[in-house]
Amino acid sequence: DPPGRLPAPPLPVNRFRPNMVLRGCPGPFAEDAWTAIRVGNVEMRVVKPCSRCKVTTTDQATGTPADGAQPEPLRTLSTFRSKRHLGTRVGDKTDVFFGQNVCHTQSGGGVAVGDAVEALVWRLF
Repeated sequence: DPPGRLPAPPLPVNRFRPNMVLRGCPGPFAEDAWTAIRVGNVEMRVVKPCSRCKVTTTDQATGTPADGAQPEPLRTLSTFRSKRHLGTRVGDKTDVFFGQNVCHTQSGGGVAVGDAVEALVWRLF
């Protein structure tokens, strides 16, 4: 995310419980435009934006939940990552999205830390 949008201090990525974290993307939320990717030798289809639940508001190291009716990061993400903002048909109108859900398109292969990621098909907006 562009610096300054989420409040300081920065939240650790483990708050989102990701299966994969990508570095070196062409810009913030580049994955929103991908419909097919290859990670290492595994091809994957980008299925839908990933809706985020209240667990993202809990410190994963201590188990301490954030304070407030709509705590961070959901409060800030709701201002630019909602169903309305993304123009998606999936989810509730109150859902907040961060990342993408993908599924592999063939059996076999494997993914390892450091594998290259290639966007195979891009969605035009």
